[in-house]
Amino acid sequence: MVLWALGLSVYAQQVVVKDSLSGDPISGVIIYNESRSAFTTTGSNGQAELDRFAVKEWLFFRHMGHGVLKRLKSTIENGETLYLSSQSEGLDEIVISASRFAEVARKLPVRVRKIGDQEIALTQPQTAADLLQNTGAVFVQKSQLGGGSPMIRGFATNRVLITVDGIRMNNAIFRGGNIQNVISIDPFTLERAEILYGPGTVISGSDAIGGVMNFYTRELEELESANETLQQTDYALRMATAASERTVHVSHKVISPKFAGVISFSRMSVGDLKMGSDGPDSYLRTFYVETEGGVDRVVQNEDPQKQVGSGFDSYHFMAKGRQRISKEWHQQMGLFFNTTSDFGRYDRLIQTRKGLPRSAEWYYGPQQWLMTYYKLTQEAEKTRHQFSAAYQRFNESRFDRAFGDPVLNQALEKVDVINVSLDAERILSENSLFRYGVALDHNFIGSSAFSVDQKNSERNTLVSRYPDRSDWGAWALYAAIQHSFSKELTFNAGARYNRVNSTIAFEQNPFTADFGTQQFETDALTYSLGLNYDHDRHWHFRANLSTGFRAPNIDDLSKVFDSEPGSVVVPNPSLQSEKAITAELGVRRRWGRKLWVDSSFFHSRLNDALIRRPFVYNGQSQIEYRGIMSEVLAIQNGTSAEVVGAELAIYSHLSRHFSARAFANYTRGIETDVEGVESYMRHAAPFFGLVQLRFLSGRFSAVADSQFNGAIEHERLALSERAKDFMYAIDEMGRPFSPAWQTVNFRMNYELRRWQLFLALENILDQRYRPYSSGIAAPARQVVFGLQTRR
Repeated sequence: MVLWALGLSVYAQQVVVKDSLSGDPISGVIIYNESRSAFTTTGSNGQAELDRFAVKEWLFFRHMGHGVLKRLKSTIENGETLYLSSQSEGLDEIVISASRFAEVARKLPVRVRKIGDQEIALTQPQTAADLLQNTGAVFVQKSQLGGGSPMIRGFATNRVLITVDGIRMNNAIFRGGNIQNVISIDPFTLERAEILYGPGTVISGSDAIGGVMNFYTRELEELESANETLQQTDYALRMATAASERTVHVSHKVISPKFAGVISFSRMSVGDLKMGSDGPDSYLRTFYVETEGGVDRVVQNEDPQKQVGSGFDSYHFMAKGRQRISKEWHQQMGLFFNTTSDFGRYDRLIQTRKGLPRSAEWYYGPQQWLMTYYKLTQEAEKTRHQFSAAYQRFNESRFDRAFGDPVLNQALEKVDVINVSLDAERILSENSLFRYGVALDHNFIGSSAFSVDQKNSERNTLVSRYPDRSDWGAWALYAAIQHSFSKELTFNAGARYNRVNSTIAFEQNPFTADFGTQQFETDALTYSLGLNYDHDRHWHFRANLSTGFRAPNIDDLSKVFDSEPGSVVVPNPSLQSEKAITAELGVRRRWGRKLWVDSSFFHSRLNDALIRRPFVYNGQSQIEYRGIMSEVLAIQNGTSAEVVGAELAIYSHLSRHFSARAFANYTRGIETDVEGVESYMRHAAPFFGLVQLRFLSGRFSAVADSQFNGAIEHERLALSERAKDFMYAIDEMGRPFSPAWQTVNFRMNYELRRWQLFLALENILDQRYRPYSSGIAAPARQVVFGLQTRR
């Protein structure tokens, strides 16, 4: 019996798991197979036996505070030491946002926040906008339930960039007002998201002034075994009470030695959102409009906490495939489609005029996004290349009808986008890395508008939002180098030349025909310089100086629309690019594995800022537009802006099962007009953040957190916000302001072999609040239930 036991200990396959930074053994690492039918854990010395797993099984190594490691058992040698990278403090995380190729975050001179699949599963976000908001590191504004406009370091909308699998989503009609395109991304298909703070224009081009939000969908890897094919179907269900949400998701993947593919579908249905009970009465939805027999009437809302007209449906489809061509080459294809139902522009539905609603109807038509791409990638010992070609189609529409008016106005827009890029990386020496690339983007715009009299079906052509058949294009060259002077000191530098041109057919629009056809051209040279210094295992410093720019797009140059009743925006084809320069300092301090603190301090200056201001059109400062005498506005250069701020992230491992984290963000933005008058920037978010306590023990995990948001008093509101008293709380002097708020939330997950059960109680104190600049109040206290298979 003793000999048998001795023989087992000799021949049993063992593995040792250690921390990648400290080299210390990690106890309590959970090791499981893909079907979750077998588990084991490491002991106090970091060792575990793997005999219970089959040779061809994929094994997953998971431990709180570390990234999940995935290995095929047949590739693990007996006694091999495996290293888990620390996920919480991010120094050794692998990210690809900064260069389009995988690299270690500690070598980057800028702040990058990675949201991994564990965090996504732990928060179960309703939309990709909610995913960003739940991090406590990005502020999200919402004009309606079907929305979510991120703000990063005082910039938003067309001054921040969104990419999906490395393809830029920003198009030529991304506006300066709040945009909702991020909800086109299905959170159930995401592998991770990476937020790069500050200008990212060397790699990403125009718009990346405040930061870049990179969303990466499910990664595909071929099997190493030569004669095996695996298939797996995954399911997910999510329900939430505040808006009677029902979301279902199904996906199927196939993995073989040379090919891997996945196909997925999601459907979300949400009703009218209910707000909390404790907060400003001015947020209550006291009335709504019903139309019967062609007659509009005001209906008193029996449940003022119910935000009537906010519900909508959303559908997502994704298909991806990856094929290995040879040892160094592989190709990948992707197809994405998202569409919504009609959804109400809620902040317009609550506006009144002379005691009556301004609008009987104001809603967006289906927001649709189609993207298909092809990528060819080469990975050799010292070189990497990636060619990418993509086509995108954006469809959006707006419908509005004034109270008591039978005429429904309709505006329809479509944008076709072609994106082509080639990125390359070459290892010059053990200490030097060189990257370079080229990019081409072209946008084709279609725009039309008309009105329909609902009494007699009479149809009339209206001034379209943009000149039809306009186009906007950009091409660029970039180069960057990374050099390590020593083990402690790393230098990063890069430059990008950008050329932008557009053709605007103003004569397509009778209202702007006097402008004729205009050609617009501009260029910009942007650069970045950065240093990283690892003083020792406890201190890490970074410094970065970078420039950014945003070329005027079709929305800036040629848009005609009513920004609000009584105001009309007209074209200004004489615009120039706005330019930014940002300086950033960062310090990370760690005390063993117990505590990490990461701080960032930044200062940005924006010159020739594109701001909506009063304008004279054909010698007039007021014109009649859609039957209303309106003040003339236009996008103009000439103002400047300065943004300063600080960000703090704290991670702590309290014990084997408990950890804590906290995030805080402070931003102050001031813009100065051509006359030297200063005012606060609209997209400088209030002080906000998140405090969180996590528990993990085997298959059970739980999170208790509190999100908080500081106040913006009336004096600190942007000038454009002070007239929107319908959106804000009212102070003692009868002036609009944005009050502070705080929520308390609890979430838990339990894993049942291949299934994961999720249960949450959100906004436990039932606070009634609206995030700054938002037109719709946040959800009331609600229960969220989720059930999904583990991928």
